[in-house]
Amino acid sequence: MALKIKITNRPLAQLTDKTHFNELGYRIKDNSGIVFNPDECSLAITDKKQYFTNGYNKFKRQLSEMQATTLQEFADGDRHYFIDLCIYTLDLIYNGKLDIYVEVEEDNVITLNNWIRRAENGMKVYIVGVEEYTPCDT
Repeated sequence: MALKIKITNRPLAQLTDKTHFNELGYRIKDNSGIVFNPDECSLAITDKKQYFTNGYNKFKRQLSEMQATTLQEFADGDRHYFIDLCIYTLDLIYNGKLDIYVEVEEDNVITLNNWIRRAENGMKVYIVGVEEYTPCDT
């Protein structure tokens, strides 16, 4: 189950629906580089490089596996399924698909990874809502 979070730049008195809030906290708690504060319903970016370190290392390993493909295998399509799987996996790693999405404007949803890439270190936002989400591009 993917989650979609709605955010604002202004502090809220209290989040009204906390149905999926704890799940969001569970998913974010081990991510270095971002701080989830459940008491004030906030999310702060402290170090983008640190946040992306694990994903970057997985991405590099996946690329390394793909580099083992020879020109002959590429031309003949012998490793077609392997290459498709690698490309799919690279997309998942880079975009963080199937996990957490951020609604940046009404009906404009991007992955948490892409939102963090656009944000600045030190940025803090407040969570207005958390709900289940089904991405339409996966």
